[in-house]
Amino acid sequence: PSGNAALQDASKNAETLYPNRAMTEVRLAGLEKYISGNISVFDASGKRLIQKRITLQHEILNVASLTPGSYIVRIERNAAIINRKLVIQK
Repeated sequence: PSGNAALQDASKNAETLYPNRAMTEVRLAGLEKYISGNISVFDASGKRLIQKRITLQHEILNVASLTPGSYIVRIERNAAIINRKLVIQK
């Protein structure tokens, strides 16, 4: 396969988080390899504010309780861990 085909295959499995200036909810997609893992949201001090078990390839996270600012969303299962920045605006 060409390099472009490999790149396209990788993008199909890319974990996405949107919208990323969220108000009440965030959608996460591409979670196939993280099913039975966890999604956590941390504030700037490292305090875990939200935790949810991953049961589907696409999850919705309620972030209405978060105050405006920047957060880290951690998606993990076993040794596979990714972090994404999340911005909350009201």
